[in-house]
Amino acid sequence: MKEPDAAVLRELIDRIEVYHADKKSKMRKITIVYNLVGAFDFTRAIQEACDTTQKQKKTA
Repeated sequence: MKEPDAAVLRELIDRIEVYHADKKSKMRKITIVYNLVGAFDFTRAIQEACDTTQKQKKTA
C-alpha cells in the first residue's frame, strides 16, 4: 500500500491531539495516538536508527 485511505487510517489511529500554538514560533505540537501502540515518538525513533547505523559503520 503506497497511500492509506481514510478507512485504514481510522483503524490505525485512536486519536490526534493538537495543542495550542506557540505565540513566538507559531508552531504547535501534534501527537498521534495509534491503536495498540499508543503515542509513538518518531523523532526519537529516527535518532535511535541513525545512532545504530553509525555504530554498525564503525564496527564494519
